[in-house]
Amino acid sequence: MSVTDNENNITSEKFDLIASDPVAVIKQQPEDGTTSTVFLFDGSPSYSVVSSLKLYTWEIFDQNGNKLETYQGKDIKQQFKKPGFYTIKLTVEDDLGQTNIDTIQVYVESTDPIPQFTVTPSSEWLNPSKFLIDATISSDVDKTNGIDTLSYEWIFPEAAKVNIVSTEDNNGKIVAEFNSIGKFKYKLIVKDQYGKMGELEKDIEIKSILRPEISVSPIAMSWGNPMTFTVTTNQPIFAYDWNFADGDQRTIQADTITHLYKKTGIYIVKLKVSGANETYNEIIKTVFVGEKDYPIAAYEVYDKTNIILTQNEACKEADLTVS
Repeated sequence: MSVTDNENNITSEKFDLIASDPVAVIKQQPEDGTTSTVFLFDGSPSYSVVSSLKLYTWEIFDQNGNKLETYQGKDIKQQFKKPGFYTIKLTVEDDLGQTNIDTIQVYVESTDPIPQFTVTPSSEWLNPSKFLIDATISSDVDKTNGIDTLSYEWIFPEAAKVNIVSTEDNNGKIVAEFNSIGKFKYKLIVKDQYGKMGELEKDIEIKSILRPEISVSPIAMSWGNPMTFTVTTNQPIFAYDWNFADGDQRTIQADTITHLYKKTGIYIVKLKVSGANETYNEIIKTVFVGEKDYPIAAYEVYDKTNIILTQNEACKEADLTVS
């Protein structure tokens, strides 16, 4: 090829032209995607000038050059299970047996995790301030495909004075105690090992931070013999309102009280405690009263967070302990 300017200067250069027939052409949709994307690879723009195309062969290779799939047809759809680079190769063949190849490279990103969590209040108290928070229900396509793991981060406001009692499943499940009254926002951040993340924020209202616990000695006794009830708590208590479920109700300022049942039965004892700033809470305890000179069976059912289930509560968890 020669080029002449307006002063008759001539510049020449030689090019080698290679005519190919047929010609393979790959069209990709969409251009970018994740492991949740179904890609379309279209070979219909391929052509032959002197003949007709009769065969379209597709090969897919991972970033290490390993062949993953082989397909036939003008177009294919492919969803990649693992993030990374992939090579798509199309070989076309015409009626004369001539072939041509086109290749493209595709980068597939990981899919963003979808954060979710449940909040289960402790059944011990009427106004709970202790919760099992479970984020292991969060979903992630790459984790489902077995090539990713998730980590969990919890962000609580300082004003809530949250104490994390226990954690498991890579921080996916936590037991949290709130030590301030009020309405609070708290956040879950879920991250995968490829750097993708998702966030979810929820509200919670804490009406009482009193967490009284009742111990009974003995918890099973024959009628006519005293039982001693002792209360421990995380905050000062000013008044204890007892209802022993046999008609006896008493209000005292001490943390220990003795009661004597006159009939056999299973009694659900209720205690209302009052603390500072007009705060209060309620808790129940089941005791067993039997006949004299007979053995008395008593039991307690604990869920997997070591909380005692009350008499009418459904056993929602498979992991239960009976003592």
